Amino acid sequence: MSEHHRDPFWLHYYDLTLILKGALEKRLSDNVKYLEKQAKTILKQLEKFADDHILPVNVYSGLEIDIAEHLTTLHETFSQSVMSATSDMNLLGDYYATDFTVGTFEVGGRTFPIEDEYLTENTDNYVQVSVIKAIEIHNSKQIGDILVFLSGQDEIDNAISDISGKIDLTTAIILPLHGKLTEDDTVKSKFVLDCRQRYGSVFQIKLPSKCMTFITDPRDWTTVYGNSNFCLAVDDVWIKIFGMSGNSFKHKEIYDEEHRLYTRYLQSNGLNELTQQFGKYLRQSMSNDKAAFENGQWKYSGLLELSHLMIYEASTRALFGDIKPLEFQKQFNIFDEKMHYFFAFLPNFIYTLFCSEALKARQSLSKAFLLNQHCNNESEFMKHYLDLIHDHPEWFSKTDAGSKSLGLLWAALGNTFPATFWSLYYILRDQKALDDIQQEIQLSLPDNELWTSEMLAKCSKLDSAITEAIRMASNAMILKYCRKQTHIQLHDQRQLTIEKGDAISLYPMVAHYDHRLYPEPFKFKYDRFLANKQMLANLELEQEKIGSIGFLPFGYGKTMCPGRFFARNQMKICAAMILKYIDYEFINLNDEPKQSRYRVGIGIASPDHDIQIRYKYKSFSAIHD
Repeated sequence: MSEHHRDPFWLHYYDLTLILKGALEKRLSDNVKYLEKQAKTILKQLEKFADDHILPVNVYSGLEIDIAEHLTTLHETFSQSVMSATSDMNLLGDYYATDFTVGTFEVGGRTFPIEDEYLTENTDNYVQVSVIKAIEIHNSKQIGDILVFLSGQDEIDNAISDISGKIDLTTAIILPLHGKLTEDDTVKSKFVLDCRQRYGSVFQIKLPSKCMTFITDPRDWTTVYGNSNFCLAVDDVWIKIFGMSGNSFKHKEIYDEEHRLYTRYLQSNGLNELTQQFGKYLRQSMSNDKAAFENGQWKYSGLLELSHLMIYEASTRALFGDIKPLEFQKQFNIFDEKMHYFFAFLPNFIYTLFCSEALKARQSLSKAFLLNQHCNNESEFMKHYLDLIHDHPEWFSKTDAGSKSLGLLWAALGNTFPATFWSLYYILRDQKALDDIQQEIQLSLPDNELWTSEMLAKCSKLDSAITEAIRMASNAMILKYCRKQTHIQLHDQRQLTIEKGDAISLYPMVAHYDHRLYPEPFKFKYDRFLANKQMLANLELEQEKIGSIGFLPFGYGKTMCPGRFFARNQMKICAAMILKYIDYEFINLNDEPKQSRYRVGIGIASPDHDIQIRYKYKSFSAIHD
């Protein structure tokens, strides 16, 4: 204790966790007692945040532990209350005593009256018996709450369905309360697929004071995209994630000029220069890696690590010219590792408290780009983009050039790393795919020339395999917010009402794994997009043509990723270089990674762990100017 007496402040860790994890109801405890100004500020900000924000499902895994650790050192009089009916208090006490050297004590009993009703005899059909008992209490007792303890999501759903059919729903509200989800259920993609199976193609999730509506049938997506009442939070991405000032987003002239640059330099003829520069720098990176060990010597690495090695330096130099990307690679990795927290759009104080290292890395990266503007050999795209910023000091802050450069670099790399990993992982494990693609590469991509977009376009089997890997690994969630109450008509003539401020979510992965669109959707088929080159344009759902909207890894319409063509060319070149010039062996053929639940919802999902390989180079040479 401090020399000076202070009343301790109390904060329910359970309530804090509920708020941060986007629980179904706001529960800020009544027994919060504090004198500390910092605690009071945190509580107010958390309460406002719970009211004003929609939180992505399961993005906070691990963050609540960081919060607990930080709060135990916030002040020496801080007391943390953990509410639990089943925790072993001795184990909990040992944990805190060992890791935090703090004391614990247990407070038993309840602070409110309750009646317990137990089954009088064992029964296998305890769910049905529990339902009967709940209905009996509901019909015979005074107004109050009935809490039925069951042991799993299926039991809870079955009980709710049973009770709903036997009582007057105007006299009761039935709520499912899940104390813990299984590991699979915490994966957002599985959660959405399960909800669609249980509740249909349209369902809603209630969050603190808002509602998120999922529309999972692609036949309804065009209606949503075409409605101007639904808007994307694009500005928040640049402001919250990359630290831009935000002044420029108010001016349509800037938006139009940016998109002219995207069209001119990231598509058609303008794309060729960037593609060839990337290929040249990638060869140089491979040459440097090859020189680091003797010919014929095996090098051990992770497959994702190898993808980083091949792409990071080459892509950075292709965009920014004679910059030294290896000098800030560590900072980029730190920032990228916390990207799922930044995409959650948490309050700034959360990042300050728990993501300080990532914030420092972001600041360091932005500063590095500010100090290295207009380097020799920079791309035409970056040259004109930076000129646009410098020509309008009234709209851009002094640091926006660095923040924008960082954002463009992450856009070029953040999803390209995992997409390349999955492409290589699936191709290297499929001997037929490997043989066919290697043969195609040998015929279409010469050894002593820089590969152009036209050359890469001839590699249709490689393109099909990469498209298939993207289909399986793409997990982007498209969130749109409703400006005013809006009524939309679904493809089956149902009417749907979205309230002002609520969110509507389109999750393309649901279509990517729809067996009606893609037979055997969980199986990698490298030639899936090869048999019919017009497959995407001709996609049908229940004999209704839906076209390419059934495949949306890069977004849709005006919000489609402007760098998607460069990203695909990077993947093709990297995969082709590795398949053409490197021998490899998997260390463990039985090692099968899953998609990381931390990056689900923001693009291409990373693997939950790297796959160990060993590799060595065949004969090849770098190409210099």
